[in-house]
Amino acid sequence: MRRSIRSIGVTCEYVLYDYLIHLPYFTVRTLLSPALYLFGFGLGVGALTKSGGLAYFEYIFPGVLMISVMQASYTHFSTEVWISRQVDKYLELLMMVAPIYPLEAVAGYLIASILISLFAAGCFVAMALLVVPGLTVALWWLIGFSAGLGVFFAALGIITGVIHKDPHLFSVTGTMILLPISFLCGVFFPLDVFPQAVRYLLELIPLTQAVEGLRSSTPLLHLLYVWALAVITAVIAAKVFKRKIVS
Repeated sequence: MRRSIRSIGVTCEYVLYDYLIHLPYFTVRTLLSPALYLFGFGLGVGALTKSGGLAYFEYIFPGVLMISVMQASYTHFSTEVWISRQVDKYLELLMMVAPIYPLEAVAGYLIASILISLFAAGCFVAMALLVVPGLTVALWWLIGFSAGLGVFFAALGIITGVIHKDPHLFSVTGTMILLPISFLCGVFFPLDVFPQAVRYLLELIPLTQAVEGLRSSTPLLHLLYVWALAVITAVIAAKVFKRKIVS
């Protein structure tokens, strides 16, 4: 048990150390796209709506906040795993020399993903509050949704990073995952605009539930759903990671 905890800690420490020494780069990558969404749509498009720019800014704020968490988690861990396996050959070395078992490595990644997700959310909230000081954020719900969504998309990133060898296919897969759901999960407009069947499908996506949860006065069920999907995806990621690395 103690050996497993140390092994998980080694992986988590490695990821966080790499994140810290490249912090300026990761901060820019994390904030740039969501900031453009928030200010371009929130203030730009919002100024053209009847409700006014500030009202629309506040409407899309929870969604763009969750987009920043999603992009930070998925992009970082899919890239981390892919480079570690295909370029640095770090993963195989970790398994042979440390030794760290595959399940322990995945656990370390996912623990690190919670901290990275909370950092991304905190940076984005601080930036938004500089522009609109009156924004209100429910701190504990924000932490819960950010951590759960971070684990889900980090696990999804681990799966993507470990199954792809071709860099072009790896890149296209990330774009096909992140870009459509950024626009379809109720971030910029209500899901009511979609047909009912499409809406049911979109509500299955954790990003949708996280956005609706932060806007809701009763977010608990949304939070439980996000975490349930996060745990299921984490288990799948651990199995895929073990099968690919061991083979």
